[in-house]
Amino acid sequence: MENTIDTIFWVEDRQLKSRSIENNAKVDGHLHSRYSGIKPDLFLGTPITQLLGVRESYNRPKKICKILEKKGMDFFTISDHDSIFGALELRKRCPEKTFISCEYTVGVDILKDQTIHVGCWGIDYANGSNKPLPDKEVLKIHNNLLKTAREGYEEFAQAGKKFDIPCVLNHPAWQDTSRELISGKQFNDVLNAFKYFEVNGDMQLENLLAIKFGIDKNKILCSGSDSHGYGRLGNQFTATKIPAKTPYEYLKMFKDGEIGIGSRFIIPENIENPSIKDIVYYKFNGTIRNLQGDIYAGIWSYLLKDWGPRKFSTLGLFFGAPSILSFLLGAEYTLPPFLLAELGIFAVIPIGMPIIERLNASKKTRYLYDRYNDYLADMESRSLLKEEENLEKKLDKLNQKIVEIKEKHSEKLPKFISEITGWSKITYRLLNTFLFFHSNYKENKKFIEPIVEKEDDD
Repeated sequence: MENTIDTIFWVEDRQLKSRSIENNAKVDGHLHSRYSGIKPDLFLGTPITQLLGVRESYNRPKKICKILEKKGMDFFTISDHDSIFGALELRKRCPEKTFISCEYTVGVDILKDQTIHVGCWGIDYANGSNKPLPDKEVLKIHNNLLKTAREGYEEFAQAGKKFDIPCVLNHPAWQDTSRELISGKQFNDVLNAFKYFEVNGDMQLENLLAIKFGIDKNKILCSGSDSHGYGRLGNQFTATKIPAKTPYEYLKMFKDGEIGIGSRFIIPENIENPSIKDIVYYKFNGTIRNLQGDIYAGIWSYLLKDWGPRKFSTLGLFFGAPSILSFLLGAEYTLPPFLLAELGIFAVIPIGMPIIERLNASKKTRYLYDRYNDYLADMESRSLLKEEENLEKKLDKLNQKIVEIKEKHSEKLPKFISEITGWSKITYRLLNTFLFFHSNYKENKKFIEPIVEKEDDD
């Protein structure tokens, strides 16, 4: 492969840094194959594609390998939803350049159907292995992770540490939930639970937050295209800062944080010191056109390749209804309008659904960010009130000590050292009224010690 120079970005000391690196090792760490979404009800997708039974992806591992190699990727992986069969097939075709990954659906609150996506990189190099583990052992680890994913994200993060597998919080601001968004506290806890955050080519506003959270919390950033079709494979990647010759070396650098995020798309030369917004817009833009391309490719592959009872039933209903109505009411009246309407739906859905999906995703992202900020503001306010409360307690203790000090120094001298007795006592009482004329000070008036000014040397 020819020498390449890439600009990559990473977080260091809570700052976003960049550097041009030659001959680094690149991997598109987030992509899907035909093993994602075999059961569309259980996976992501628009309501229409779920109804029809369109899979998440129809990409074949053999073709994925060829495209990634052409795009300049040094090593290959596939991260299907809760499945490693695509990655295992890819490893058979490119054994020396492939490692096994998976995108797990991990619970936040199972009762509320709140889940996140966590990408595990290099499952076949678990437990510090310097060579790929056999399929049987990889499947055993995978099944263990699947089981742990249902228990919750904290348990899943601990399992990743146990197996020495990097666990990446994929697209942090995106979440899969059918009931309600996670709370600000839950979101903050999720962010704190993972060491790696992902920035990918399928997101827009979410990527701004991913980089911001990475900077604020000093996390390690990685990247992938999140491609469900062939068109976007390898457009975004995670690159090492120095060359890596094997998947093991690459994964070791990944674990050590010696990586950065990059893209095949170059930032325009007229932008100097690009901001986070510029980086996301030009290199990780997640355009609606990309989503439309994926949906068109999915529907086209569905119509030509994916045969089964579900497809026959949905297409039979879709095309059968106009036929029945035309038979009952007359084809010349009903068939043309119905066919035009159905063709219009087929044409509009791939165009309209990505727009709706992007708007909904942005709305959820903004709402989630508001809840997150509300939580941080609440925690900071509580901390301040607690400090004030502690200050009041300290002030009460201080006042108590002052009272004790005053009591300590409130002792008064007696009028006489010994009691007056006998004739002296009688004389004192008789002459007591005359003592006023012998006083040289006024009672109830504080004695002020004079200030002695220092004389000049002159």
